[in-house]
Amino acid sequence: MNGVPMNGVPMNGVPMNGVPVLSRRRVLRLLAAAPIALAFAPLAGCRAEGPRAIRIGEEECAHCRMRISDERFAAQLASDRGRSWAFDAVECLVAWVDEESELPRDRIAGWWVTDFENPGSWLDAARATYLRSDALRSPMGLGLSAWADSPAARAQQGAHGGDVLGWEEVRTLVASTTVRGAHGGMRGGPGTGPASDAGTGGDAHGH
Repeated sequence: MNGVPMNGVPMNGVPMNGVPVLSRRRVLRLLAAAPIALAFAPLAGCRAEGPRAIRIGEEECAHCRMRISDERFAAQLASDRGRSWAFDAVECLVAWVDEESELPRDRIAGWWVTDFENPGSWLDAARATYLRSDALRSPMGLGLSAWADSPAARAQQGAHGGDVLGWEEVRTLVASTTVRGAHGGMRGGPGTGPASDAGTGGDAHGH
């Protein structure tokens, strides 16, 4: 029989037609590895692929816990495991990341802010250009709006006044300002004015 068993496959593991045949040991190894691969599949599939749509008027800000009511100022963040958090203002996103969150920086998959000129369009928070202007009052009162680039922000600066800032400058500004929690509003920081303690968090958003 020249080393060919009854099933027609030579003893060297290669059938007569030249197609390789997996040995029994190789098959067992593949079967043993399958559960491990399946266990890691959900983690690979839930990484953030980009910003999601925020339900304006329904979702609460993860920092101040007030309803997200003005799409122009909304922001969001996602972890590397697919969990996301929504915010009603840039300052809430920054305060949550730098002061409140227990999420390590290396677990942040992405953070985004709304393009003020195009509500519903999202910008990478670290690459956007910001305008801090009292004329464009944000829900938390710091007056931070995000723009796609410096020319767009400077055009609005000419119309509304204020300061054009980069991402790190925004973080420094928020760090010097107390972003209040459940009662909303801002206190401290340049040009913000005193926070009002009258009324509820909903009042700060016009509800």
